[in-house]
Amino acid sequence: MKMAVSQILPLIFVILITLIFIFRQKSKNSIKPSSSSTQLPKSYPIFGTYFAASANKHRRLEWFTELLQNSPTATFVINHLIGPRQIITANPDVVRHILSSNFCNYQKGESIRVNLTDFLGDGIFCADGKSWKFQRQISSYEFNNKSLRKFVETVVDSELNDRLLPFLSAAADRGSGNGKILDLQDLLQRFAFDNICKIAFGYDPAYLLPSLPESKFAVAFDEATKISGERSVALIPLLWKIKRFIGIGSQRDLAVFVSEVRNFAMTIIKEKNKELAEKSSLESVDLLSRFLSTGHSNEKFVTDIVISFILAGRDTTSAALTCGEKGREGYLPSLCDGENGIDLGKGLGGVQAGAVAGVGGEDGEVEVCRERSVQLSGFSGGAEDLFGEGNGVLADEEGCGRSYAAVRGGFGGGRRC
Repeated sequence: MKMAVSQILPLIFVILITLIFIFRQKSKNSIKPSSSSTQLPKSYPIFGTYFAASANKHRRLEWFTELLQNSPTATFVINHLIGPRQIITANPDVVRHILSSNFCNYQKGESIRVNLTDFLGDGIFCADGKSWKFQRQISSYEFNNKSLRKFVETVVDSELNDRLLPFLSAAADRGSGNGKILDLQDLLQRFAFDNICKIAFGYDPAYLLPSLPESKFAVAFDEATKISGERSVALIPLLWKIKRFIGIGSQRDLAVFVSEVRNFAMTIIKEKNKELAEKSSLESVDLLSRFLSTGHSNEKFVTDIVISFILAGRDTTSAALTCGEKGREGYLPSLCDGENGIDLGKGLGGVQAGAVAGVGGEDGEVEVCRERSVQLSGFSGGAEDLFGEGNGVLADEEGCGRSYAAVRGGFGGGRRC
């Protein structure tokens, strides 16, 4: 019997590899990113939607956007290879139902925890039930406290006036003649990281000094966030789990980065606990000090909460500050009226290369000459096809409300810019 099994297993393995190769080749030939009607991915037994996901792994967000646009319910399902299914939705009613109306019925579950718990522990992003509710209550209470809110204002004001604005002013004085490009996104990430670290546990990493130094803690935090995020989008989750078990590759690196982040946080907690024992109170009003002063003495629990808050405040803040400028990047000079060349940039958040936009109803077709795709937002009314002109957006100035759409490529009669 053992001999028979040992002979069959290699055959099964060869068959699976052959099927994967055939389906992947078929997916590459059949899936076109620029297709005007991206179909919902086919799901196969055992393999799920692996082949469609693999063919679009280099443009995952764009692919999801196209699938959501073509789904009647703005919802679709991704069935992972030998793994759980994933539901993607942009339907406001579904989102409201899950996150508000019936939140208690939708736990994050093991699939989320297994991806993030190595980094975030039992913090609020991994917590469910009573643990989540408890963390939510104490966090809400602390952030509604006047002294903490005043502390936040002081921290942000200091970082803004003492570091960010002087840095931008110095860069403007130097001018663009030196050939250096100012990375605004990196700058704002440093700004946000300094702020959130000072607010969360009273530590200043000084990440936004004029020399733009490398902070060991910041680098470790960034890499740990990146690798943990990659787990969530892995096409074959079993692979990273094997790497973690063996201790190789990115999962070995993750363990190192997480250790650096947690050891650093624990060092600060121990120092504050020592100060609290000696003085019976803490002078600082940062979030960590407030937790410790109110009796939350479990060091691991407090560390998990603080790390989760740093994650919540770091990338979200910098992304929000950056997206306005990134959305404007390049499109104002490249949007021209088809007849007289007047700029038509107002209200646009970006479009994809070669897209056609009709502005104000019938007139004013434009063609946007871009080398890369960006998101589009801020058109009144809804997204429509321009008859005979490919896929574009009709901006009805008399429409009500605002729509969000990703525009696929098209060719119009507007003058090239």
